[in-house]
Amino acid sequence: MSGPAGAGKVGVNGKTHLVALAQSTGTWTSWGGFNAVGASFGESLVTHGDANFVGDVSIDGDAMIGGDLSCV
Repeated sequence: MSGPAGAGKVGVNGKTHLVALAQSTGTWTSWGGFNAVGASFGESLVTHGDANFVGDVSIDGDAMIGGDLSCV
């Protein structure tokens, strides 16, 4: 959910692992790669590594993936 200042942004220097329908209203940047089992992004997803998704994934903005992309 957005806070009083609007959608937030998350930045992770390593890898991100999300499980159980995680939701973000802003942009999520994960430099080391991204793994998710069900996720929703209100803005963009950015990673220089690989992105692996299982289940329902929604990205309302841009998806910028520097490595491999796999979706199951």
